Amino acid sequence: MQSYVCQQVYENLLKSPLQEDFKLDRIADGTDRDYLVLTSQLRRYFYGNLSEGEISSLLRMPTPPLINLSGQVALFPADSTLQSWEFMDHYIRRTVYRALQKRKRLVSRVSCSTDQPAMWSGGFYSFDKMDIISSKNETVHMALPSTVRMHRLVTRLVDSHGPSVINNHQALYN
Repeated sequence: MQSYVCQQVYENLLKSPLQEDFKLDRIADGTDRDYLVLTSQLRRYFYGNLSEGEISSLLRMPTPPLINLSGQVALFPADSTLQSWEFMDHYIRRTVYRALQKRKRLVSRVSCSTDQPAMWSGGFYSFDKMDIISSKNETVHMALPSTVRMHRLVTRLVDSHGPSVINNHQALYN
C-alpha cells in the first residue's frame, strides 16, 4: 500500500514539475487540480466505490445495511489493527505534505504568481478539513482518505453481517 501511495504522489504531484513540463493552469484559481486527482485516486484505492459522504453516513447508523465493500482497507478486516491503519493515515499525510512542499518549491521556480493553492500553505493536519468550491458552484471535499474511518466501517459491517460484505470474501476466509 505504501508503494502505491508513493507512486501516485510522484505521478500526480512531482513528475511534471521535476521534468519542467508543468502547466500553470493546473493550479489556477487557487486549486491544485493534480492534488484533486491524487485525492480521488487514493480514495478509490482505499475505499473502493464508497465516497466520503457515504462512509460518514454509514458510520452514523446504529447498524449499517448490508453492502459489498471493495478497496484495500476492506481486504484486511480480520488481520489488521487500528494502530496499523493509524500508521497508514500518518504515512499518507506525511508523504503528501512533503510532496506538496517540494511541488511548491519546484513550481515557484517557473511561476511568479502569488495565487498559490490553499493546500500548499496548510499545515500537516490541514488535509482533514479541506473543501473547495467547484466551477459548478458545488462544494468538493478534498480531504485525504482516512484508512482508520474505513477500517471502522469495515469492522462494523463484518461484525453485523459477516464476511459476505467483503468482495471476494471466499478467498479471504477459506
